[in-house]
Amino acid sequence: MRHHHELGLVTEPERDGSGCRRYGSGELLQLVQVRTLAAVGVPPAEIGCVLDAGAARFGAALADVGRQLTERIDELVARRDMLHRPADGDRAALRSGAAESPRSPSSGPCRHD
Repeated sequence: MRHHHELGLVTEPERDGSGCRRYGSGELLQLVQVRTLAAVGVPPAEIGCVLDAGAARFGAALADVGRQLTERIDELVARRDMLHRPADGDRAALRSGAAESPRSPSSGPCRHD
């Protein structure tokens, strides 16, 4: 929460007599919006602009995040497919020594005992 206050994304509420912050429905709505946008990939530096933007800019920003997520997913799928090739017997992309020294899965890929 403090981070969101420092970035100016969530209004810091008044404190009560004991020093605790008292969040109202407005601040809670801001928090939900900020956390939702952050969770879907909107960079923190852009969240305030997106929230303050009109409907067209808001929609365009979300569409851009959607495109970025799709690109990232495609990249991860390609990396996963590349990972499976050596397991399926296609070791041409590996250097010769790597293909000849199998490791047990429990030892981890970089463990040097």
